[in-house]
Amino acid sequence: MSERRTGLRSRTLKGAKIILDKNSVLDCVVRDLTKLGARLKVENSMHVPDEFQLQLGADAIKHATSIVWRGFGEIGVKFETPRSH
Repeated sequence: MSERRTGLRSRTLKGAKIILDKNSVLDCVVRDLTKLGARLKVENSMHVPDEFQLQLGADAIKHATSIVWRGFGEIGVKFETPRSH
């Protein structure tokens, strides 16, 4: 399988939140992270919409995110605007 990432990935184990709306949040774990996207461990990948806001750790910044692939308990996402840090 060829590597399709355009950025260097960092393996991580960081808590994050998938923001569905003002009252709905799903917890997840960031497993890989780049400026352009991430691999997230989720309880059920089918419960996550195609587009959502992602809040990384205690960071108050929410990142507009869309899913590029789904797997069993994992999703690959891209950030609509690259992360600055």
